[in-house]
Amino acid sequence: NNCSYDTSSVIIYVYPKPRFTIGKSVGNICVNQPVQFVSNLQDSGYIVWHFGDGDSSIAYNPTHVYTSTGKKVFTATLTSNFNTCKSIQKDSLIVQATPIVSIAADTNRGCLNHYFNFTAISNGNHYYAWDFGDSNFAVTKDVPYKFNKPGTYTIKLVATSILGCKDSAFKQIEVYPIPTALFDYTPKDTCTGPVWVNFTNQSKGANSFAWDFGNGNSSNATNPRSYYSGIGKYKIQLTAENTYFCYDTITQDFEIFNKPEPDFDFDVNAGCTPLTVNFTNKSKFSKTYLWYFGDSTTSSLENPQHIYYKSGTYNVSLVAFAGKVCSDSIQVNKTIIVHPKPIPSFTHELLTIQKPYRDIVFTSTGINGNKFEWNFGDGKNGTGETTRNKYADGDSGCFTVKLRVMSTNNCDSAITDTVCLPGYWNGLYVPNAFTPDLGTGGPNEFLPIGIELKKYHIKVFSQWGILVWESTSLDAAGRPNEAWKGYDLNNNPCPQGVYIWVVSEAIFTNNEPWKGMTNSNEANYGLQARPGNVTLIR
Repeated sequence: NNCSYDTSSVIIYVYPKPRFTIGKSVGNICVNQPVQFVSNLQDSGYIVWHFGDGDSSIAYNPTHVYTSTGKKVFTATLTSNFNTCKSIQKDSLIVQATPIVSIAADTNRGCLNHYFNFTAISNGNHYYAWDFGDSNFAVTKDVPYKFNKPGTYTIKLVATSILGCKDSAFKQIEVYPIPTALFDYTPKDTCTGPVWVNFTNQSKGANSFAWDFGNGNSSNATNPRSYYSGIGKYKIQLTAENTYFCYDTITQDFEIFNKPEPDFDFDVNAGCTPLTVNFTNKSKFSKTYLWYFGDSTTSSLENPQHIYYKSGTYNVSLVAFAGKVCSDSIQVNKTIIVHPKPIPSFTHELLTIQKPYRDIVFTSTGINGNKFEWNFGDGKNGTGETTRNKYADGDSGCFTVKLRVMSTNNCDSAITDTVCLPGYWNGLYVPNAFTPDLGTGGPNEFLPIGIELKKYHIKVFSQWGILVWESTSLDAAGRPNEAWKGYDLNNNPCPQGVYIWVVSEAIFTNNEPWKGMTNSNEANYGLQARPGNVTLIR
């Protein structure tokens, strides 16, 4: 104070604050959802938590549940165990509202064919997940749903907020079975009427019934009958109901028809086999048809075409149907006559080979013929059941002979065969087929045709190389005169098939060897053996 001075001192102790950090398990939670708080202490001390909602805790790592929404600021105060120094940490989190959801339905009970309309009622816009209790699911707010089986189902709805907060709701639904309406009636239909119709109820799972017969009458009987007076189509409806008031309805038509008037015509009433006949249907008041052609065959076509393959006399019938029961029939008054065709065949025999002609007689051996026309293949024709043709000196080789046979009903058939002529000089022809069981002579034996042969040896083998026949026999004119009749060396009949012939020796009177068949495609096999095939036909 300008007079004198004095000095005083004091010691001040400054202690460090305790060090620690805090944390939380989530940053945003739902109401009533627990959150975990944690502390990490670097210095020892005791801690006090304030959660921002009036509640607190002295646990180092407390768990807390918020019961209100909003931003929550929480603090943690750590007091040192060595002094009164304190440290405070602060943080915050958002508490979201939990969805509140319920299920609204148009009804809790319904029949199997009913569509239930379910709606999610909630306090906001949420995500929805439906479980209908039958392994089917949906995710929309409004769901129309039909169950596939009757029973009791517990519907579950889960509403989820954008932050994942959830709420669930449940509703029990009763699904009742529906009956099956079914009936039959007799008769199925009828002609002209009137008629009583008897109904047989075949419904299942029902105990009450309502009939509408389509004729202005109705009934609640189980198996009723109804009277129908005249022609027309009547719609019959049956409604079957069970104790749950579930029902099913079925409708069928009963019809009384005009009586059918069957009538028909055809384009030809006689002809030769195969005879094709076209039928023209002239029926009235009919829908379906059944034809009987008289030969054990039928048709359901309206205007059929039919082929008669066998000869005979046939009466044709037509049944015309208006419905399944209502029908009428007619049988044609005139008949259809089918005449048999001739079955042609012929044989030929060489009468002479003296110059200047080779004279052959042709004989028809078929059946059902009375008129015969021949074409001898050399430009000449003939008639008659038996006829002859003289082939000129220049004609040689084989000719295609055609026989046309006609019956008394002007039915005709034709057949062709090949006739081969021997030359005037030496030659040998070996046939390629024969039929032992066909009459006598000609094609019923295997006889090579030749002339002016002085040496001749022919053998016939099976396909396995077994000798079945051989001959060296010639007549005075050098002609083979011994035929194979189709038997083996033990006189057993040979089976049908192809056999191999071999002419191992064939020398003419002029000492020239036979060079093989002139019409054969076989190669020249030399002087010792010339093979070919012959077909035995049984």
